[in-house]
Amino acid sequence: MQCDEDVARALAAIGVDVLTSTQAGRKGSSDPEQLVFARQTDRVVYTTDPDFLRLARECLLRGETFPGFVYHPAGARSKREMIDALVLCDGVLEPAEMRDHVEYV
Repeated sequence: MQCDEDVARALAAIGVDVLTSTQAGRKGSSDPEQLVFARQTDRVVYTTDPDFLRLARECLLRGETFPGFVYHPAGARSKREMIDALVLCDGVLEPAEMRDHVEYV
């Protein structure tokens, strides 16, 4: 899970429920371990790591659920664009709508 700490602070400041890998004490955990944690805590993952797209596909092929991913390629968005996209996702997509879904921003 990757999230710029400035972006996370900005989101938290406006009331978006954010938990970074660093805050959760999970920095350095493998992608599959991050997915397990996301499932256990029912948290949507925001990432720029394309490996999560593979994990999503594998989950769907195995019939396993995942809480959802919000994704864009690394370097494709400014911090302002990331914040705007994540605020929009938070405002219009319910957690149930994100289940087993990848939202490309």
